[in-house]
Amino acid sequence: MTFADGEGAGSVLDGLTISGGHNGIHCYATTPSIRRCRVTANHGAGLLLQGQSDPTLVQCEITANGGPGLEMWAPREGRLVPHNRATIRHCLIAGNGGAGIHDGRPVISNSTIVENRRAGIDTGVVTIASSIVFFNDQEQDAVQISGSTATVTYSDVQGGWPGDGNIDADPHFVAPGQWTSVGWIAGDYHLMSAGRRWDAVSGSWVSDAVTSPCVDAGDPAADLLDELLTIDGLGANQRINMGAYGGTAEASLAP
Repeated sequence: MTFADGEGAGSVLDGLTISGGHNGIHCYATTPSIRRCRVTANHGAGLLLQGQSDPTLVQCEITANGGPGLEMWAPREGRLVPHNRATIRHCLIAGNGGAGIHDGRPVISNSTIVENRRAGIDTGVVTIASSIVFFNDQEQDAVQISGSTATVTYSDVQGGWPGDGNIDADPHFVAPGQWTSVGWIAGDYHLMSAGRRWDAVSGSWVSDAVTSPCVDAGDPAADLLDELLTIDGLGANQRINMGAYGGTAEASLAP
């Protein structure tokens, strides 16, 4: 899928699975809106952004691509020019063969970036809020965010990161993914909770023995959006969750 003719935010890609290409989505000097799409199993990057592209991604899954999940640089006259930006909300970026996000200047909120073969976020110019960046680069140095200039708040980052509300704790996903000899097998990245947690297999709300530290731990100034306030009186939300399901109707409820 290519956006390369000056498309703006009114150019919307919604609800598609994009798979089997070299790069899944290529943006050149455009600002499209990409919603509820699965970009998976492409040979190169899930998304390649060039020419100062600024797309908005909402509730997308960018998984199991051969290269980075998002690649935001372009070679020009022998140098790298990282002037592409992406706004990323409620997205899962997982199990990619490169970094979860490579270069550029992304703004990330309520997203889960996990189990990528290289760093979770390989750029220093990034703003992150209410997100989970964990279990990336496990075969090498476990780098979650490269550089030292990232602005991170109310997020769970493996190894820790300075900033208001940040934690370093096992997010207690329902089921972690794993790398095998034949590739990456996806997990279930809903957050466990002794209150109420959405079970995607049964299509119902269930309870767990433990509660993720990411439940009710996102930015306290953020709206709850579509998070439910209670389920059968057995769970209640006070503030938005960290991660991709925070702010959605599938957000786990605290006990």
